[in-house]
Amino acid sequence: MRLRLLAVLAIGLASSLTAQSQLVVKTFPNGYRDDNTAYFYQDHRSLLSLYFFTTDKPVIMKDAKLLIDLPEGLGIAGYGFLNSNNKYYDMKKNVQPAGRVSWELALENRPVSSKFAPTAWTVYSFYHVYVSLEPQPGFALKESSLQWRVAGGAFPEAAGTIPLKFLKAPGPAKKPKSFTVSTDIGYCSEILDLKDIDDWLAIAGNCGVTGIINDGLPNKYAPGINERNRQRIRAAKSFILIDKTALPYILDSRLPAALYPPEDKYYQLNLALKRARKPAEMLANSILWCPTLLATPDTPVFNLLLERIREQYRLGFTIFGHDYEKDIYTSCFCEYCLKSFAGYAGLAPAELPTRPLNLITKYPLEWYKFRAWQTGGIFNALHTALAGECPGIKFGIDASLSYPGMYTPGLGYGAI
Repeated sequence: MRLRLLAVLAIGLASSLTAQSQLVVKTFPNGYRDDNTAYFYQDHRSLLSLYFFTTDKPVIMKDAKLLIDLPEGLGIAGYGFLNSNNKYYDMKKNVQPAGRVSWELALENRPVSSKFAPTAWTVYSFYHVYVSLEPQPGFALKESSLQWRVAGGAFPEAAGTIPLKFLKAPGPAKKPKSFTVSTDIGYCSEILDLKDIDDWLAIAGNCGVTGIINDGLPNKYAPGINERNRQRIRAAKSFILIDKTALPYILDSRLPAALYPPEDKYYQLNLALKRARKPAEMLANSILWCPTLLATPDTPVFNLLLERIREQYRLGFTIFGHDYEKDIYTSCFCEYCLKSFAGYAGLAPAELPTRPLNLITKYPLEWYKFRAWQTGGIFNALHTALAGECPGIKFGIDASLSYPGMYTPGLGYGAI
């Protein structure tokens, strides 16, 4: 009986050890290349990014350290974390034999809770570590390696090796005159110090970049361009400021509920002929508002959109963009939209089927063309309203008006 009990305990202990959550750490810039090589600058700072995941349950990072082994002459200028808004300089340095230097960085004591999935975007980790690597004057290595290890906590260690190649930063290049080449600083923007920002801007300009984007994915807590960086970009006098936050603030329903208009008519009437007054009530990733009234000047949502754009324009942003990815086959079927559709398609209102599903099944292409025309109309109305008071203002959209991979009740997969 005693032997049997010991065997059961041993099996239980082995199972608990096997089930312990593991850290999964993905690194950049090498993580998206087949050869796993990271390319860093010989003469400018470069950024090493580490994205932390768990295989199962949250991993607590209490007492955890990030250990990085680098070739001599390549140092660490500082490091930081997503959403911490601070850059840390308390690295411990230890010179090793054979031309290597090891660095110890204290990690923030908060859980790693994003579960790793091979097909998911790496950026959807909420535990990012950014390490600013700085070559010393005269650094001339062309190839080497970087070893990293996460240890010290109550979890199994994670480790890896990154092959390195070093390149000179690009020199000045011609910039396009008839179009804009744009990029954004990234999720690390708030923890970069001024030397990081200046190096990044210099290289971006030399690569022909003419616009810097103020951006951020929804539900990501991603910082945009903060005031310090905005002033730095404007002082460079080489870049256009591009905003991608003002339009989503309204069009993606990110504004506070207190600002929502009280009248039902400003909200979409969905495929089931029900009003959706908040995002959770929508049948798909559609627009919460009635698009016909949204494109109508002097309506509440249109005016909210104008004011949000004005605020950003006053800060120096002149181009406003949006990834307008809205399913158009689940809304809106209110009287304003049906009247507008009938006029666009050259139909009498009495000819239109009363059930939305029958309407879009009978006129699928006409409905798509109508919504595409109407989407353009929203941005044209904004430009018309603001062009006089906001010289040089421009709008740009990346539109996707259907979701082939999304299941919608009554429609199945795909638009029709």
